[in-house]
Amino acid sequence: DTDPEEAARIAIEEDRKRRISYKKGDIQYEIEFRDGIPPYLEIEATSKEALKHAVEELGFKMTDTKPWGGGRLLKHYGKKTRYAQV
Repeated sequence: DTDPEEAARIAIEEDRKRRISYKKGDIQYEIEFRDGIPPYLEIEATSKEALKHAVEELGFKMTDTKPWGGGRLLKHYGKKTRYAQV
């Protein structure tokens, strides 16, 4: 069982976000627009090989990418995430 307090803790980002989603096969592409952050592309794949193929199909190399989650991205751009209990 999940601890109720832990389950109730959610991150609330102090910015607005807009997302455009595309799917090609098993690959999910998300173009995200956040206040104060340049637009960026998130690619979700079922394997590293599929991710590499998707990145290269767009004309990029894996060295052009960052393995960052949302928290790391916000930190990079000096944005904050606050947490709230619900």
